[in-house]
Amino acid sequence: MKTASTRDIPIRKDFHINSPMLFCFSLCLGLYFFFRNPQLINFFTEADGQEPYIYFAAHIFEPSYSYISESILLPFLAKTLGATHSTYCYLILCAIVTALILPNLALCAQYYFKNTFQSISILLIFSTTYRYLYEFWLNFPDPLTIIFLTLVCFQRQSHLIFLSAMMAGLSHFSMSALGIVSCVLLTISISNGDKIIRHQQAKRMLLGLIVSKIFLIAWYFAFEYRIESRLSIVLTNGTQFFLDRYGKNPIAFWLTPGFAFLITYIFIVTYFLFTRQIKFALTLLFSILLAYVGLFFTTDGLRVFAVIIVGPYLIGLRQVITKVHPQIYHLSLNLVSHIAKFFDPNPRQLTLSAACAGFWLLVIFKAKSRGLLLNESTNVRIFNNDINFLDIYIWLTGSMILTALAIPCFRRVTAYVSLVKQLITLTFTVLLFQILRRYLFPSEEFTVNFKVAGVITLIGIMLISHKFTFLPFIHRRKPLFDQVKRLLLS
Repeated sequence: MKTASTRDIPIRKDFHINSPMLFCFSLCLGLYFFFRNPQLINFFTEADGQEPYIYFAAHIFEPSYSYISESILLPFLAKTLGATHSTYCYLILCAIVTALILPNLALCAQYYFKNTFQSISILLIFSTTYRYLYEFWLNFPDPLTIIFLTLVCFQRQSHLIFLSAMMAGLSHFSMSALGIVSCVLLTISISNGDKIIRHQQAKRMLLGLIVSKIFLIAWYFAFEYRIESRLSIVLTNGTQFFLDRYGKNPIAFWLTPGFAFLITYIFIVTYFLFTRQIKFALTLLFSILLAYVGLFFTTDGLRVFAVIIVGPYLIGLRQVITKVHPQIYHLSLNLVSHIAKFFDPNPRQLTLSAACAGFWLLVIFKAKSRGLLLNESTNVRIFNNDINFLDIYIWLTGSMILTALAIPCFRRVTAYVSLVKQLITLTFTVLLFQILRRYLFPSEEFTVNFKVAGVITLIGIMLISHKFTFLPFIHRRKPLFDQVKRLLLS
């Protein structure tokens, strides 16, 4: 009994100490992705109160005939909290729920793993590969559905799994049904753990989904809903309608979740194939195919795929991180300890190195802002991000200066130190020529003679700097520093 209580103490301590910090970090990360949505402003400026879900939320207790009426949880929550008085109130509520996707994942992962390293790992992988986080549609119930499906994946107690599955079904039944079916199959196909417990968890998922459907039927009867099911809509439009939509751009269809997600998902499947967990790997493939089926028979695009696949994706990540965490954790600790040995233990050397690198960044970025490095600095768009190669060059040279001064193994490499000197010389020479040009030829281009003289001067300066001994200033002035120190102490 004493041994069990001793073993439980570190787990609870780890959870309580790290959860607030983890929540704040995940909330900031969620807000960062939230504000990256390029359509965010349009959701507020173009809203007229006639959007289907906003209108439905305001009239949720009245007879309805729209197929979206199967999603009653978020509209009911908005009606209860008074968020249906205006369009902006409803959108703010949706924004809050959307921003809570990552904090909910972080706390669920911490509850499941009882390990901060594993929780941060799954948080970072999911946030950087799950495209919906920055391409969401604000007035839909998808974020609330994702939150409850996340709870389904990380709960250990059967009654919590049942409640989470039921709430997910009430939030959006048709998409939750496909996602929960995949989660049930994955839970059953896990090779490790207690088989009886896994089957109980799978049964609770299905039971929660069934109860949510019964509740929806009772709701429809109580408030006289006469809605058309999504299946009937698919049958009415016919398969040819969806085939025509698919034929217009099949590549875009398969790349809907994004490259990062697909690569990560393929890695997860490959890992379980190599570890001979064939059943689980095949179930993961079935889950993503089921998500593509849901995507095929809809016109809503990414949001449908994202909701259906979030459960299987999180279960796959959860199992991989659980398996590889011990090896990666010890490897990272060894790597950090080896890297720490590279640094000079002298605090004065580290301080001087950081000061030199910081001074370099301050001066060069100031010169760049005044146009003294290049006449024009253009951005290159890569993976939806604007990248300025001049900024990369400045940060790279700054880090090289820091390593050449602070890390002994780099400081002893003559070629590396010489390269750092040449880059510093090149940058300051360009800066000098730009200053001379601005004052000598403010409105004219460089003459040929001036360019030739500039090239000759640059070569000469680089040759001189190559012969210059790149010794740390602190080592050459050590007697003087010791004398000043004795004087101050006396």
